Order: sequence, then structure tokens, then C-alpha cells
Amino acid sequence: MDKKIVKEIIPECARKFSFGKYRYYIFNKPDLVFSVNHKTELFEFTAKLIQDTFEKEDQSYFRSRKNYFGDIDQYWLVLDKGGEAVGFCGVKKLCYEGRDAIYLDTVNIAREHQGNGIASIMVCLTWLLNSISSRSFVPFAMRTQNPAVYKSIIRMVEPNVIPEIDYVCERKVRQRIYGFARYVAEMMSKGAEVDYDEETSVCRSAYGRNLYRKGFRFSSEDSVTRYFDAVLNRDAGDTMMVVVWPRVTPYRFLRMLALMVPRSVPVPMLKSSRSSQA
Repeated sequence: MDKKIVKEIIPECARKFSFGKYRYYIFNKPDLVFSVNHKTELFEFTAKLIQDTFEKEDQSYFRSRKNYFGDIDQYWLVLDKGGEAVGFCGVKKLCYEGRDAIYLDTVNIAREHQGNGIASIMVCLTWLLNSISSRSFVPFAMRTQNPAVYKSIIRMVEPNVIPEIDYVCERKVRQRIYGFARYVAEMMSKGAEVDYDEETSVCRSAYGRNLYRKGFRFSSEDSVTRYFDAVLNRDAGDTMMVVVWPRVTPYRFLRMLALMVPRSVPVPMLKSSRSSQA
């Protein structure tokens, strides 16, 4: 996206957070705050970034969402130190059983900037700011075909998360977590029949296609990657519903803040308190 357009889109009064060499901008009610031309520019940037990330020539799933900015309540834009747009995140605010919650509607970082913690910082900020405004730690959900997304979420928060890979959720909230997952699946189906498998946390045929190019292989061979490969039929458009139900101790909260400092600063490892499955 042209840097001149970026400067037009981001006014001096825009809410900004800086971490390392990246700046994060948050826009509430993007459908109202952006002009028609700027929405067009941002939509093309978003679609192109998704296309490059998934290594596909066409991203018809996203491009069919002509009302993308009307479907979300917040839009995050990430710039590098040179003012180049390198990432984004869409956020939809929800209410589940009288409790505020959020759905992360697409999170994407330019391939050359991946591995710098940008997505983790953006998710952390999104969750923290919405929790502050709600005066409680809000649960959140997202859908993905990529095991790396699940691994980054676990590294970031380590509370009750589904799918339950190598650990089990607390019994007292387990039913609520899966209920929230189904609620999000039904919301995203927009009235179509929902095929959500609670046992695996997979939404069957949600995308209608594999978002990644044919032959794309996910890096590393660990339990998370093996689980995704075993239960997802990506070619049929299956996607994983990932839900986080926060259980935040003071130490975990400080750990989350620590994850948002530049990588050059040492961060103590968090000892996992998950109980292993038999």
C-alpha cells in the first residue's frame, strides 16, 4: 500500500502503540471512520496480504466479503519503522451469556516480517484493551487451518484453550468454552447449517476450500501439527475453532506483558501448569 495513502488513513490523533520497530494503530468502527476510497485501499491491502501469506493466486473466500469493514468492530494496522503497512487484524465484539467476548476475524502479517512476535503482540493488545473496557477478562475465539496460530496462542496465554491438545481444560468452565465455540461457529455460518465437531473443535467445510496453495506444508513435526493434520480436511475447507477462556494470575498477566517487549530483552519462561491427558 502506498505510504502516502497510509499517512492519509492514519490521522495524527490515531491511537498508537509502539513495540520495538513496529507501530500498532487501532480503529474503532472502521466502516464509519474510513472513507470509501480508503476502505477500498485497505481492503486491497488486506486481500493481497492474505494472498501472499497463503501462497495462493486467488483468495476468493476473503474477496467475497465486500462488507468486511461493516462486519468488524475494530481494525488494527501495523506499520514498520519506515511507515510500510505490514500487518492487520479484524476484531468483532460479541456477547455470550451476558459476558463480553471477541472474535478475531483474520490476523495476518507480511511473510518477511513473520517471526518477530507481531501477531502475538497484536492479539495481546486486542485482548487486554477489550478486557479493560469490559472490566473483566474477555474470552476470545478465532478460526484457523494453521497449527502455528494455535501454538502462538498457547505460548501467549496458557489458560483454558480448545482444542485440548496434550492437556485438559478445567472442568468448571469446559462446558461454557465449547458452548461459546458453537455460538461463534453459528454466528460465522450466517444462517447456513453448522457442522461443528465438539470432540475435535473442527468446523467442517467452513471455508469451502483449502486456504493454502496445493502442496503447502506446515513446518515442524510436533503434537499440535500432527493433531491439525489428522483432524482437518483442509481441501474440504475444514477449519479449527480455537477458543481461549481466560484464567489469569498476576504472574501470567506479567508474562503476557513481557511477551510484548523486543526480542532482545530476556523473558523468563513460564512453567506450564497444564495437566496431561492420560
